[in-house]
Order: sequence, then structure tokens, then C-alpha cells
Amino acid sequence: MSLRRGEKPKLSADEETALLTSLKIERELVAHAKLQVEAHAVACKLHDGGMEIAKIAEEAAQLAAKDRKNFGFEQKSAVAAITLNAVLCVASANSKVEAGGGKGGKGKGGYNAKAKAKPKIGAKIERLPPPTCEAAKAAITTSTATLAKVSSFPDGQLALLRAFESWLLLEHIEPVLADASSIMQAFHGDPCLVEKEVFIQYWNDLQSKRELHGAEQLTAQATSKDAGAESADARANLKAAEQEMKDADQRARWAAAEVSNSRTGNQPTEPEVQRERAAAVSNTKALASKLQQTKVLELCTKKNVTATNASGEEDKALATISNKLAPLELMDKHTRKFFESLINGTVLKEPEADAALDHPSKGS
Repeated sequence: MSLRRGEKPKLSADEETALLTSLKIERELVAHAKLQVEAHAVACKLHDGGMEIAKIAEEAAQLAAKDRKNFGFEQKSAVAAITLNAVLCVASANSKVEAGGGKGGKGKGGYNAKAKAKPKIGAKIERLPPPTCEAAKAAITTSTATLAKVSSFPDGQLALLRAFESWLLLEHIEPVLADASSIMQAFHGDPCLVEKEVFIQYWNDLQSKRELHGAEQLTAQATSKDAGAESADARANLKAAEQEMKDADQRARWAAAEVSNSRTGNQPTEPEVQRERAAAVSNTKALASKLQQTKVLELCTKKNVTATNASGEEDKALATISNKLAPLELMDKHTRKFFESLINGTVLKEPEADAALDHPSKGS
């Protein structure tokens, strides 16, 4: 039975289930990204107001409960993300002070003085530089009790790791990526913020997503390549059709001119009559050829538009998949050392890791 105009074919049960699952995952990814972006913005605002981390955690719980638009029903995850981002803001501020940044550094008019000032409504939030590895680890270790409190819910430790991942992948945090494995040791310190099983769960989930999006990228690359080749062929055919159209138009003009030139008077000779008849026949053929070539040109134009649009859509789909895969590849590249050591049982607790760095012989 043929489909009516606008009617779409029905999916099988398995295809419908796969589509619904894909849409659910897509919605969750969008909601997660939105939550993390807003959590970072809120943390920057609260930190810029000079609040202590414990107070920020309390304030974050109230804000997350009210802001359903950005945090949805993931208020606990939002509180964990806001608190961790605030802790890392402290690390950035400490790094800036140690580097002598700001006017006056630690002295009058420096960052510490500004942090104690009462925040102004609508004031522009200061964009802090990325923290050093040591400052980030120190800030996490100092706030272990608060971070443990805000992550004390099912999947709370996983929420901390995902918030740390989002923070790492922010544009202005890229320089810290090189130290990601080292910073992650702070979550595995003593006391332990994130258990080994949660680390492994996070890592396995990361690798599953990499494999899934990697396979999708390969498929999208092949489809995009085929669509690009079809688009190139369509452009070549259109170019050839345009040239043929020019030639047909030129032949039609010549035939029309010959008709005009071969017209005879009242008493034509036999050769003149034959020339006039031949010109008329040639003109008829030239007009028919021009009409046919016009139809060919229209068809080639439509095919070129369709192929170009299809190629653009496939390129867009490939870019979307590549954008999903890029952060996963970054996390895999910069944290693989830590996770492989953890899984192999060779990773040290944070105090032991620091001792090993100070005394290499003890760590061997």
C-alpha cells in the first residue's frame, strides 16, 4: 500500500525502541551540559561575592531548588557541581595571588580585598585564570569535608567526576588538561572523595561513549564522503549542461539568422527554394534541441540543489558527532594514565603520591 503525501512509514518495534532510547540519551546530554554551564556561572558569582565554600554549598542548595529551568530535577547534582566549581574558583584565585596578579596582589586593593567586598547586583564577574595543578589539588583537599557532604547521595561521587570533567573542558581551563591525571589524585586522597568502583564506572562509561560515537563518526564520515562525491558529480553535470545550453542557444541563433537570410522574393530560383526549406528544417531542429536542453538543464539544476543540500546535511551531522566525540577524546587522552594506574592498583593515595614525588626512592 502506497503512502499518502506527508505520511511517514511506521517503524518496527525494535527501531522505535532504539529511536526513543537515542532521543532520551540526547535529552540527557543536553540537560547535563546546560546544568554544568549554569553551575559554573553560579559558582563564579557566589565566589566573586567572597562566600566561604561551606556557605556556597548551602546557598547552592537553595538556588538549585528554585531554578528548575536550568537544573531540572537534578538539584543534588547541581549543588555538587556548583560547590566543586567554587572550590576550583578558589584554586584559580590562589594561583592568581601567588603569581602576583591583580592590583597590589595580596595587599590593599588586591584580590583578597576585593573578595571581602560586598558583591554588587549585576556586577561583571571576574574571569579568573586557570589554576595551577598544585593549587587545584590543595583546594580540593582543603574542602574535602564539604565536597563529601554535597556528594553524599546515590551517584553523588559520579556527579563530582562529571562536574570536574565539564570544568576541565571549559575553554579557559584547557591548559589544566595536561595535569588532569595528577589533579584527579586529590579525589582519591585520604579521606577518599570518590571510591575506586565509581572511578571505574565513570571510566567504563567514558569508553562506551567513545566507542559508540567513534562508530557513528566512521559511518558519518563514509556517508559524508559519498554525499560529497554525489554533489561533485551533480556540479560537474550541471556545468556540462550549462555549456550544452550555451551551444544549443548559439545553434538556434544561427538557424534563425539563416532563415532570415534565405528568404526569397516573388520569383525564386530552385537553389533559393531549397536553401529556404533547408533553413526552416534546421531552425525547427535547433529550437527542438534548445527546448530539450532546457529541460536537461532544469533537471541538472534540481539534482545539483538536492545533492548540495544532502551533502551539507551530512557534513552537519558529521560535525555534530565529531563535537560529541572531541571532549571524550580529550578526557581519554589526559586521564588515561590515572585510570590505568588505578585499575592496575598502582595509583597512590594523595599523601603517598606527594611523598613519592618528594622522595622518589620511597615510591619505587
